[in-house]
Amino acid sequence: MKPILLIVSAILAFRACAFADGGTMQWKQTSGLWSVALFSQPAPLRAGPADLSVLLQKNGEPVLDAQVTMQLVCEEKISDTQWRPSCCSMDGGSAQMTLPATAGQAANRLFYSAAPVLPWPGRWKVRVTAVQNQETISAEGELFVQNPPAPWMAYLPWLLIPVAGIGFFALVQAAKNARKR
Repeated sequence: MKPILLIVSAILAFRACAFADGGTMQWKQTSGLWSVALFSQPAPLRAGPADLSVLLQKNGEPVLDAQVTMQLVCEEKISDTQWRPSCCSMDGGSAQMTLPATAGQAANRLFYSAAPVLPWPGRWKVRVTAVQNQETISAEGELFVQNPPAPWMAYLPWLLIPVAGIGFFALVQAAKNARKR
């Protein structure tokens, strides 16, 4: 019974680390024969560098030969007094961007991907436009971008290594002392 409990506990503890190829699905829209799904990384989506990927399907089959563009517009900027990544604080960023999404940038070749730098947390509107053989499909939805993590959060795993080593050493010493008695 104990091994099963340990396995279930480990799966539940590390479930946040499991990601699909394209990230977290933000929205999906279907129009006639076409289906457009938007994925984002990191999860949760935060201000700073991001990866936005589009899965474009026609009749349930992936479309691999379209020209895809993404237009991002910041509709509601959250005023933040927290730390901002240096890539976002140099020029203040733009409230509107138009980016080409290509299959060459995507980790999964079924996706069209773009790598915007989202300068602010808040509510962003994303319009995806795809053109294939003079046929145009357009879909739009919203993204909620959270505040970026504080810089020390990047070092947290490394800071926990000595704590784990000391804890393991204490357990071993406690086990040795218990055997001596």
